[in-house]
Amino acid sequence: GFVIGISGGIDSALTSTLCALTQKKVIALNMPILQHKEQDDRAKEHILWLKKNHTNVSGEEIDLTDAFLKIKSHLPEKATSHLLTMANTRSRLRMVTLYAFSGGNKMLVAGTGNTVTPPLRAGLASSVSSGFSPYIVPSPPITPRLVPAISNSTIAPSLRPIQFLCIVLVFSGQS
Repeated sequence: GFVIGISGGIDSALTSTLCALTQKKVIALNMPILQHKEQDDRAKEHILWLKKNHTNVSGEEIDLTDAFLKIKSHLPEKATSHLLTMANTRSRLRMVTLYAFSGGNKMLVAGTGNTVTPPLRAGLASSVSSGFSPYIVPSPPITPRLVPAISNSTIAPSLRPIQFLCIVLVFSGQS
């Protein structure tokens, strides 16, 4: 099965729906960190939709705001004032949460980005990088123009989701 973070965006909506269509167990996690209400509402609505339409999906909300603020309170001002640093800190906190659910349930983490990140430098473990961990299934590198088309079921509607993912991975050189 799969563990997947639901952000309220189209990438996580598409990837989580493809995971649900595989009939494997799916745990959909909403992990807000100081989230805008509209984005949080979209994530919650999508998880409800997944659960209503797919009996293999369960969902949870893990509010990571307190954990993020605690980490932030221990960082120097130079770090906390740097937007990219704090965005990366949020991403890593969500990643750790996904991996905790993944390991505890013996499931794979499904990636939701539309690109595969190259290995990070600066001595970070390859598991931090979305595309190079042995425990993650990266979403296929789908271009932004392709995502709405797939989401609207205008491309490959007769393919099972796992077939579609395999086809995209093969044609993108990810196999």
